[in-house]
Amino acid sequence: MTITAIRTVIIYIFLIIAMRIMGKRQLGELQPVELVVTLLISDLAAVPMQDLGIPLLAGIVPILTLLSLTMV
Repeated sequence: MTITAIRTVIIYIFLIIAMRIMGKRQLGELQPVELVVTLLISDLAAVPMQDLGIPLLAGIVPILTLLSLTMV
């Protein structure tokens, strides 16, 4: 139970930083492509939080990839 809570906090902090880098604060400011990326990121973050057998990097690397593609 404690490991799940720690993993959730780590992913939460990582997602907050990622969203700040994207620069959008409100849902109304998002372009359709950015909204899709946000939904994909939330789905990618949910998997390592729920399954303890999946390493955190398996969720963080795809999120970083999507963030990088969005910024380019």
